[in-house]
Amino acid sequence: MVTYRAHGTLATSIEGRVLIAEHTGPFNVEYWQQAAKVIWPMIEELEESGPFAILVVFHGSALSSVEAMDVIVERNRGFSYTRPDCAGVAISADLDVEGRTIMAVQAERYFAALGAKRGTTGFFRQRDEAIEFLMQLVNARAAPGNGIHPSTPRRRGR
Repeated sequence: MVTYRAHGTLATSIEGRVLIAEHTGPFNVEYWQQAAKVIWPMIEELEESGPFAILVVFHGSALSSVEAMDVIVERNRGFSYTRPDCAGVAISADLDVEGRTIMAVQAERYFAALGAKRGTTGFFRQRDEAIEFLMQLVNARAAPGNGIHPSTPRRRGR
């Protein structure tokens, strides 16, 4: 199999309990493989201390090969079952992002593969809308009375 240099760029940050992965494309399989090496350790770190959420933001272009999308879907299949502390996942792509309409369709496929509960995923035009949505999910999960607080460190059984 021929491999190519990664096409696309990644910037990550954490805002509150939301992991933000900002992708500027277009992308290939090699890009998504490299991005996973950065993002997965961040997910593991966040889940050590309670509920968290993930925001995927697209800039420039959201275009990716079908092969690359298949890899993303399969890599994340069942994510909601294996990462129960993830309160929600959202994708954001402004109207000027190339391939936004195609990504919206792929997002549905991705959300279905996650196995997420209804109301815990969303596709948004604006990043801030998506963050607000995710913060509400995290805060609801961490509300008093449910035994979880987002700042209480805890270890998951492994």
